[in-house]
Amino acid sequence: MEEEIAFLKEKENIAFVVTDLKDIEGRIVALSKRANELNMEYLGKLVSNAVQVVRDPEISSVRPKSVKKIVLLATVVALFMAVFLAFFIEYIKNASKASSANKRT
Repeated sequence: MEEEIAFLKEKENIAFVVTDLKDIEGRIVALSKRANELNMEYLGKLVSNAVQVVRDPEISSVRPKSVKKIVLLATVVALFMAVFLAFFIEYIKNASKASSANKRT
């Protein structure tokens, strides 16, 4: 009889310990979730403090300020390209003459 009483007391103690362990595990899970939330909140504040928007950019259409300037620039660039092309064609002609002269020799 005493053995049965001791066995039942031990069984009650084990059941009590198991319920305590389950409670502790639940607390650990809740605390880890809270720690993750706090960590995310901290990182969010850290990032938001690192990047500050002074003012929003203005939205406007992009258009040329002066059409005359654009036409003048296009003319000057075309003139430079024409001169470069003339010198390049002259170089090619001279190189081909020199090449044919080297073949004859």
